[in-house]
Parts: sequence; C-alpha cells; structure tokens
Amino acid sequence: MDFEKDRILKNIGQRIQKRRISKKLTQEQLADMTGISQKHISRLERGIHTPHFDMIIKIAKALDVSIDTFVEDLASDNINIFLQNIKVDVTGMSQNQLSLIKDAILAIKKYDF
Repeated sequence: MDFEKDRILKNIGQRIQKRRISKKLTQEQLADMTGISQKHISRLERGIHTPHFDMIIKIAKALDVSIDTFVEDLASDNINIFLQNIKVDVTGMSQNQLSLIKDAILAIKKYDF
C-alpha cells in the first residue's frame, strides 16, 4: 500500500471512530445498525481496510452525518474542515483546557515551518 493511500485510509478510519464515539456507540452497536461486521468496523477504523462506497453510505447514515464527513480533504488551506474535525475533540473541555489549546496555537504560529 502506498503512503498516500495509507494516510487517506487512516484519516477515514479516524473520522468514523470519532463520530461513532461522539454518538456513544460501540463498534458492535454500529455493526448492528449497518449490517457490517464488528471486525470489519474495527479494520475500517484502524485504516487497514479500504471501505466500499456502500459501506461509507451505511456508516454515515447510521451516524447521522454526510458522507463528506469521512472523505473531505484535510488540505491545509481548508480551515473549516479542520475545525469541524477537531470539534469532537474539544467539545466538553473546560475553559482552562481551551485556553491551553489557544496558547499552544499562538506559540506554534510564531514558528515558520
């Protein structure tokens, strides 16, 4: 598997897992909702299996999200997609935690990579 395909599969898997967890569903529950085996859900989330388009549709429907949620490009110039993807991670954080994230962002912005 080439590096780019591996990266894409891992991104899709991570997005599926984040949405599943945000809905407070287990892999088994998602499997029951989609008709996809729990083992297969696990492989998709780990990015070690290429999902068929019909699987993406079933998973998106079960998680009540658009299929774009899993396949949109994370290009550095698309800040809205990035923010949408980290929303799950920051939801529920305390004000102190959010302030730390903001401070880290300001510190990173000082560096020209």
